[in-house]
Amino acid sequence: MGCGLPALISDKVNVWREIEADSAGLVAADTVDGTEKNLLHWLELDASECEAMRAQAARTFNSRFRIETMVGALTALLETRGGPDDDTYSAGLATLHEATQPVH
Repeated sequence: MGCGLPALISDKVNVWREIEADSAGLVAADTVDGTEKNLLHWLELDASECEAMRAQAARTFNSRFRIETMVGALTALLETRGGPDDDTYSAGLATLHEATQPVH
């Protein structure tokens, strides 16, 4: 997804809901028939539908699954849901956040 390839996955992969909600790929049952359905559906898409799904796959990856995004969401959750109220805990969260920021 990070390089613009849609996910063709089963409904047993833990991110299938996000993929389906964003139209960043195709989701089917975790069976041979489900896999065949996904592949056939992909092959039946026209060029503009494939391109739209490719572009959406990259957007979904960047907005939901990049490590910086995930760490940001995790640190925000930890900060709002609480944890030990000491400086070591806060410093650890700050270090985690800083370590995942892109270098410019």
